[in-house]
Amino acid sequence: MKKSEKTKIVDPEVKKRKKRKVAIVLSVVFLLPVVAASVAIGGFAIWANTQKPNVDLLPTASATPVFFDSSGNELPYTEENYIATEDIPDNLKNAFVALEDKRFYSHGGVDYIRLARAAWNNFRAHSFKEGASTISQQLIKNTHLSQEKTIKRKLLELKLTSELEARYTKDEILEKYLNSIYFGHSCFGVKSAAEFYFSKSPEDLSLADGALLAGIVKSPNNYSPFKNPAKCLSRRALVLEAMQKNGHISEAEKLEAENAPLPVQNAVSSADSSYLARCYDELERLADENSLRLNGEIRIFTYLDPSLQKTLSDTCALRENDERSDIISAALDLASGGFVAYYSTCGDIARSPASLFKPLCAYAPAFEEGLLSPATPIDDSPVSFGGYSPKNYGGTYGGYL
Repeated sequence: MKKSEKTKIVDPEVKKRKKRKVAIVLSVVFLLPVVAASVAIGGFAIWANTQKPNVDLLPTASATPVFFDSSGNELPYTEENYIATEDIPDNLKNAFVALEDKRFYSHGGVDYIRLARAAWNNFRAHSFKEGASTISQQLIKNTHLSQEKTIKRKLLELKLTSELEARYTKDEILEKYLNSIYFGHSCFGVKSAAEFYFSKSPEDLSLADGALLAGIVKSPNNYSPFKNPAKCLSRRALVLEAMQKNGHISEAEKLEAENAPLPVQNAVSSADSSYLARCYDELERLADENSLRLNGEIRIFTYLDPSLQKTLSDTCALRENDERSDIISAALDLASGGFVAYYSTCGDIARSPASLFKPLCAYAPAFEEGLLSPATPIDDSPVSFGGYSPKNYGGTYGGYL
């Protein structure tokens, strides 16, 4: 052995103490977040356990957002739109149960089988597209909670759902659910939806009618029979298939309902139907962006002028027999910038603004910058920009105007 080499002897006790220190440090690093999270969740669970459903927020005549016209008059959603469970046909109830919550009558508010399947499917798809909310959870979410997606909100939803199930029967919960959901075209609840889409009372709805209503709730504007009949038929068929699989109807009944014609838009809807439908679409977007809950606590004051709206609706209705064209028209109050009347038979689609660009993006800015005045002449003569020669719609030119 060379003299420069030294033998290093490590005390076994020192080595053990170092290992223990490392183990303690690692334990603290890994366990501290777990303990902190457990304390936070436990504290919230204790608070959530004191929360109970507010009966004032559950569906009644005032359980949905309230709209007002420009004069402050309340627009329709009244006690007449609320319907008791005994007046709701079984086919309509079964349609919603089959599609939304097939174990509704057997679970205690949360469908853990469906929840586990949704979690597994979302894990495999690396997304959160598949939901597992029951009808009871949807009722609580729509009436008590915001739309924010947080653990706190979800835990509170589960707690309130449990309380809801303990307080009400299944039929009472389903009744409140069916009276609160939005069916599009400013229709809240199955009674107003039945009258608008079919000109019927709910108790007179057929199997096909009930399946259609259950199918469009997911996206009323997208699945409207008046705006997207093909998509509406597909959704109705999906509901009927679910009803047949769950034993609510026979194969023959399913086939008969699938061949039933779609409803034709009728004159039952109020003159302000288009206006309110558009308002509610915008309200849903704002609620989603700002984590608001859409219930009777919300008041929406619009620029709607009922007289102008009726005139616009009556005028546009005269053109609806022309199947070659859709209709959309709006009246704007230039002083406030608000829409005082609106009518549409069109779905949402990206459309060219065409000549609307001229006053908004050309003439108005030119006036603001002092480049034009009412006395400024405009040269409407043929012109070319690097080979591009724009033309007037009629193919003629007016010279200096």
